[in-house]
Amino acid sequence: MRLCLVMAVLIGAALFHRPAAAEPQITTVIVRSEPGPALWKATRGGATVWILAAPYETPEGLSWDQQRVRRILRTAKALILPVQAWSDSAGEKRWREQSVLKGQNLRDVVSPATYSRFQAAVAREGVTPMRDYAGLLPVRAGSNFYDRFRHDHHIRNLDVLDAVNLLAVQARVPVKQASFARSNFITDQWLTMNAAQNEACLTEFLDAADYDRATLPQAAQAWAQGDVTTLLATYRAPAGQACDMALPGWRAAYDNDYVGGMARAIDEALKTPGDTLAVVGLPELLSANGVLDRLKAAGTEVTAPAQ
Repeated sequence: MRLCLVMAVLIGAALFHRPAAAEPQITTVIVRSEPGPALWKATRGGATVWILAAPYETPEGLSWDQQRVRRILRTAKALILPVQAWSDSAGEKRWREQSVLKGQNLRDVVSPATYSRFQAAVAREGVTPMRDYAGLLPVRAGSNFYDRFRHDHHIRNLDVLDAVNLLAVQARVPVKQASFARSNFITDQWLTMNAAQNEACLTEFLDAADYDRATLPQAAQAWAQGDVTTLLATYRAPAGQACDMALPGWRAAYDNDYVGGMARAIDEALKTPGDTLAVVGLPELLSANGVLDRLKAAGTEVTAPAQ
């Protein structure tokens, strides 16, 4: 189950650094008032949902002040976590069998410039030989390369979510998933891409590796310190987001399951008195028509108060 969630996050979440035309744009900037990550506050009547915006990918060992989160969990009635994805064996088999090139080489299906860039990136990492990628669709070659890159450079996925989940368990707070989704859906969508979309996805994974090497540590520290201005200036969508959002089927699923699922879960928590903590992926929270915008549109008061 966790592997499914990791894959879903890798291939699915949105977009601050180097925004593409197809990606929603951030519209909200909040300034922190206490040490630690920024927290938003949604209120309706006697109900409050504290919202922690969380990056999906962080450098291994990232340290952040957890005191505010611990304090909220002492009296919280529940913790809401992002969408949990599941996969089926038939979908995994489809991906393995159909994401290979038939009678062609990777060199034959992407531009010389993209191929040279990919070849140089593989050589720079010096772990997996180029021949291991030669018979794969560009999107799978890029995904496999990025998985290896992230492992070798100690980039963690979902560590913030795991840490808050552990704090909730220790505080004996019930944990709820905002929604559920089938992760095979995105790989099925990848199999429908044309040559240009495949090449764009390979480029997207290479861009993600370059970003992680150069900028991710700075963005992660900005998040940990509640420096939202720097975070918005340096944070980048998770790997693959830009190419995923170009697929109409995935865009609709992302909107309903990832953004809509969390907005509905928070709305439900606001129907009964008491405090709730929700961990929301940065892209889903802050993008235009994201979770914050939907809560406000429903008449919810959303603030970033001093505690």
